[in-house]
Amino acid sequence: MSGQPEATPRSYMSVDDADAYFADTLQGMSWPDYSDQDKQRALNSATDTIDNLAYYGTALTEAHAFPRSNELEVPSRVKRACAEEAMALLKGVDPVTEAESVRRKSHGIASVRTSFDTDIVLTNYQAGFASRLAFELVKCYLADPSEIYFDRV
Repeated sequence: MSGQPEATPRSYMSVDDADAYFADTLQGMSWPDYSDQDKQRALNSATDTIDNLAYYGTALTEAHAFPRSNELEVPSRVKRACAEEAMALLKGVDPVTEAESVRRKSHGIASVRTSFDTDIVLTNYQAGFASRLAFELVKCYLADPSEIYFDRV
């Protein structure tokens, strides 16, 4: 032991833990197709996305939003959210682009046209999440989840 404080991990989930998580899921079939370096980058970005929201309680470290003052370790829901968000990012989902595409008034080909309600943007995109599941997993920790409104598109 060097006497130095242990470094805070850059992401909520390691590549090895994410590999294990996705090994048992159907949506994780493409996870092995990515390099470990890309997986780690995606997990780091997912952690940043999770850390950008306001949660109840006080973070135990300055580096990350979790664990909170009432927890000893990062909750499993947050770790799962990190993996799910990382997968969505690796698949190329961009919340900004997705939110803008939902805002199109109409889209048509030949005589077929579809119109959209441009006032509705999925809450996960508003919060900066590429994955709706990832957002749903951390939503219960938000400081004021009553300020989030959901509309079906």
